[in-house]
Amino acid sequence: MAMIRAPNVAPMAVLDVERSGVPALSVMALRFVNNGVMGTDVDKAIQQTLDGLVDAGGYWDRAIEEKLNPLCRSQRLPKFLTPRKDAVKHAKLWARRLIAALELT
Repeated sequence: MAMIRAPNVAPMAVLDVERSGVPALSVMALRFVNNGVMGTDVDKAIQQTLDGLVDAGGYWDRAIEEKLNPLCRSQRLPKFLTPRKDAVKHAKLWARRLIAALELT
């Protein structure tokens, strides 16, 4: 999990989850709707998202996404970081892809 706080952009939490047997990480970005979101709200949204993932057998839970919609928008990035083999070799490519996908440029 990483928190991203960029100038003039509402905070964003990026969650990545490894699924055994799947050669990619599943990434979810939670884009909070306002800059003044409190830390406890962020923590609760992250916890609910991860609890939903566990309860849904390793899949992102759409019901949780809808429940959190007033606080944050979910952006799924399925099978985003591939291949995991030789991760160090691919780190710069993944960083560029993530920056573009999250529209941080």
